[in-house]
Amino acid sequence: MWRRHVVILTSVSWFAVVAAIAGCDTPTKPGTSLAGSTACDGTTCGSGQLCKDQFSGAPDGGVSTFCIDIPAGCTVFDCHGSQCPPCVAEMCAGFPEVSDLIAIDGRTLTCPGI
Repeated sequence: MWRRHVVILTSVSWFAVVAAIAGCDTPTKPGTSLAGSTACDGTTCGSGQLCKDQFSGAPDGGVSTFCIDIPAGCTVFDCHGSQCPPCVAEMCAGFPEVSDLIAIDGRTLTCPGI
């Protein structure tokens, strides 16, 4: 009976090793540095901030642009839609219903109109 358990544990261990090796091949997205300031449509956003472009839902309603603070521990990277980190995407009006239209490009968060 002991031998059967050894074979099962060996199979499980083998699977764990293969899964770990496969996980090493998965690229991770590098985070965007939030250090220093960045230009934001006529103003300047500081360290730890993104420039947020919030489109109006009204036709020809324009875009409101302002700086937003990013929570500690939130990693920001270029993304579109559901690939964007929820800690940033939730700062868009209409989230999560409009999550497919949210984008981050560099230090700019673009939010759709609702």
